[in-house]
Amino acid sequence: MNILVIFIKFGTDTGAIRFLADYKGNSKNHLIGQYRLFSLNRILLISFLFSVFVVFHHIIGNPIEFPFEESILFYLVLAGFLLAHSQYRRGELLGVGRPIISELSESILKPVLLLGWALLIDLNSAYMESEDLIRVHIVVLVVTSMVSLLISSRIIHNYPKLLKKELSAVKQDWVVSTKGMATNVLIRQLIKSADILLCAALLDTTQVAFYVVATRLADLVVFALTSANLIFAPKISLLFSRGNKAELNTLLKEASQTAFVIGGLLFLLLVFAGQYLLSLYGTEYVEGYSALIILSVGQLINSYFGPSGYLASMTGNQDQLTKALLASGAIAIVSYIIFIPLLGIEGAALSSMLGTISWNILIYLKMSRLEGLRSKAF
Repeated sequence: MNILVIFIKFGTDTGAIRFLADYKGNSKNHLIGQYRLFSLNRILLISFLFSVFVVFHHIIGNPIEFPFEESILFYLVLAGFLLAHSQYRRGELLGVGRPIISELSESILKPVLLLGWALLIDLNSAYMESEDLIRVHIVVLVVTSMVSLLISSRIIHNYPKLLKKELSAVKQDWVVSTKGMATNVLIRQLIKSADILLCAALLDTTQVAFYVVATRLADLVVFALTSANLIFAPKISLLFSRGNKAELNTLLKEASQTAFVIGGLLFLLLVFAGQYLLSLYGTEYVEGYSALIILSVGQLINSYFGPSGYLASMTGNQDQLTKALLASGAIAIVSYIIFIPLLGIEGAALSSMLGTISWNILIYLKMSRLEGLRSKAF
């Protein structure tokens, strides 16, 4: 599902953060409505193409075998469209400096609706087939998507249209930027999945389960970084568009220090309480403690470099981020192949850490050399 959503939104959500922050902050309001139209047209077009594929797949006799019923394909495409739309609207709100409101639909309303439905089913001791559960999820996505549309429309207004000649000049930048942003998100998603897939191929299922839980807990370390990215990304775009690199470097240092300090505290929490947290999944999961610590070190170093990924995307250097991610992905995959058979889940954790460190260092060096911008805590 994540891969499908990445293809449908195709970088328009990250692009909304960059371009709307620039246009709103620099009094280019006439471009805001045009970018919104460009993004929504792209999301609708890609969703339509996926729908055509589903219909064509049915007409020619289902030549591709999927691990689920064919009818679910339609629901997946619909869910992908709704998720992509909600995430795009979230990007719009982040771009105009509304980070708290941007989380209302995706992070608050959707979990509450799903939890409420689960409690209702439990109270009525009802049993639901997988297809029924998917339908429920679709209904929840429709509600959250409509809420995000209403919120975004109330806060962000459309402005007079541009002439075709003026529009073609900026549209090329939108196309190139969002394409690069989508590519980077896809690469990161594939890299993030590679360790689990290779563990599944090379280790037994019990070890894979230990590793999956360890990766989820290690992500706690970058909680502050994730939050900082949402808050600081629009500011990065605005300051860069104004040429305020000195102020931007100060902002990057503050963001990185905040992420690193909070990340450090969460890292210590995992060091001292990691075994207890793992045991909540079952006493046998404590075996994943060493992998948890190794993964957490990688995430702590990730926090040290702050919003380095967003720095590249918000300054039009998404191609440099692509190169860094591809290089780090190659390092990680080679390391997985070498170390997983030798060290098990600890080898997977070590390889993941090497990949995380390498892309952060590479993009730091690139941005420092090309733009004079340095995203690190100290």
